[in-house]
Amino acid sequence: MVDKYDVRAGKGGINYYFKFSKGGREFIRHVELKQYEVAEIGDYVKKELNRFGWQITPASDSTDNT
Repeated sequence: MVDKYDVRAGKGGINYYFKFSKGGREFIRHVELKQYEVAEIGDYVKKELNRFGWQITPASDSTDNT
């Protein structure tokens, strides 16, 4: 994950987003507050199969050397 941010929406609502980079491309995905609160920039984030959640792996715990 290269960035995360929130956008005010209407009366008191907030939408949360992660910005990803993969293969030289960047894209943005909406996330729930609980994922937004635990993820940090630099973490590895992956969509969970057959679910609406995200799997978050802190960069310091990753075995991926890319």
